Amino acid sequence: MRERVVSDKVIERMAAGELPVTKRELNRAAENISALAKLHGVPEAEIRSGISQAIQAFCSSQNPSAQALKKTVPFNGSSPSPEEFLLWFRNLFIAAMEEQMREGKRCIRECCYTEKR
Repeated sequence: MRERVVSDKVIERMAAGELPVTKRELNRAAENISALAKLHGVPEAEIRSGISQAIQAFCSSQNPSAQALKKTVPFNGSSPSPEEFLLWFRNLFIAAMEEQMREGKRCIRECCYTEKR
């Protein structure tokens, strides 16, 4: 079975808000959504709709791991915008990878492993 990448330490760090989001980052996330739409030749609204569906699925999940992560989303009950959600997820990914590296694991693509020395 695959090891959890998001540890309790990562969840605690995210809940503490140690990785804040700036207006500049929100603008860049919006630009990335536009670029993704252009890359795939679809309307930007379609990309935003897909992200909004993912947000809704995540927020309504009854999975205990998802519930723990949901507590780290800093939007106090309101649904985050696609940009906010992407930045929250990016910060979650950064925190998880930093934790993996501290534990002596290398991360290549989606696979984290412990190097043999």
